[in-house]
Amino acid sequence: MIGATRYLPARTFPPYTYIPGRTPHPISDPAGHSFGKSTRPSASASDAPDDTALLWGIDLFNHGYYWEAHEA
Repeated sequence: MIGATRYLPARTFPPYTYIPGRTPHPISDPAGHSFGKSTRPSASASDAPDDTALLWGIDLFNHGYYWEAHEA
């Protein structure tokens, strides 16, 4: 949704949104925008709840990064 509120405006969107069959798979394709990067944050029982991942997922979804949002 263009013009949607950004909850984490300091974070940069990926260079493209993944569309199966049209763009490289972000994780499994060496040309993917997240290839070789960890997509899962490490957490421990002592970590306090953090809404950053949720807000990032909302930003991604609202701006058309649907696959990336489900990963977040």
